[in-house]
Amino acid sequence: MEFYNFFNIFLNKKDKTFESEIDNYRKLITSSNFKIQDEQQQNKAVEFAEKIVESLKKGTSLKSEIEGISKYINGLGDENIYISYNIGNSLITTGYLYFKGENQCICLNEGALFLMNTFNKNSRDKEIMNTLIKAFDALSNITKDENKRMYYVTRNNELHRYRTALENGEDIKLSPSSTEKLHKAFAYKEAGTEAFRASDWKKAIFQYHCANNYVTGLLGLPDSDEALAKNLNITLLNNIAVCNMKLLRYNRAIEILDKVIDSEPNNVKALFRRGKCLVQEKQYIYAEEDLQKAIALAPNDKEIQNEIKILNVKLKGFNKLQSQVYSKMFDE
Repeated sequence: MEFYNFFNIFLNKKDKTFESEIDNYRKLITSSNFKIQDEQQQNKAVEFAEKIVESLKKGTSLKSEIEGISKYINGLGDENIYISYNIGNSLITTGYLYFKGENQCICLNEGALFLMNTFNKNSRDKEIMNTLIKAFDALSNITKDENKRMYYVTRNNELHRYRTALENGEDIKLSPSSTEKLHKAFAYKEAGTEAFRASDWKKAIFQYHCANNYVTGLLGLPDSDEALAKNLNITLLNNIAVCNMKLLRYNRAIEILDKVIDSEPNNVKALFRRGKCLVQEKQYIYAEEDLQKAIALAPNDKEIQNEIKILNVKLKGFNKLQSQVYSKMFDE
């Protein structure tokens, strides 16, 4: 492949200058192999090549460079197909040839994500399919994270089955990638928010649950999207809890908020809402624990302050009732 030639020539032959190799790269991306005719896309591809080669020379991480290119790619819309293919191949080639360990995982994983972006729009391209199979196979063998390893094995097996089915003339669809699932989760969340604004709590719960089904347990995402998926999961659970509170389903809300607090013990919204639900369920001791922790984290929050006032009134009545009960017990 020409990408192998490009990186091999630059890194292994010291008599070649950086500028001449970038010129060769520019010729490569305008060839019929990659069809990047748009000048702006060409320039961005060359910028990426410059950064990836410079990073290789310095032995530095590629994460920041890849994140910058990802933002650019995402802004291209449907025009990003060729440049995604170009960059995906660059990263996978680089990962194979020049990196070991964590940097190799980064290159192969990020390259696979770029190629999946292209493959989603051209799912019968055998070259992309074969490159992805090689990338996922390599990742499954080098990653130390067992969950990620299982994801890579699963995707690799799916692509093998998909390729065989296509060769046999079968009409088959590949399951959506983690990135596609994340996008669908956001779409369902928006639908849930519309229902919430219309005070249709049951419909909102349904939409939020659909979103959460897509976002739960996603693997193979870039680091930035992993954080996004985790935050979305927490937001959805919080929203589902609020809807249940609106429907006076306090015990169900408490069950959901337990999951949020297990994941984020200092989530102020979840602590406040669980405390509020516990007040409604007359579990005042537990409610006090949550609300006191919430107010310690957000001392100026008016809603928490008001709920503590409500709790104190109820606690006063509860303690008075307990005193009367105990008094009668001793009188007898």
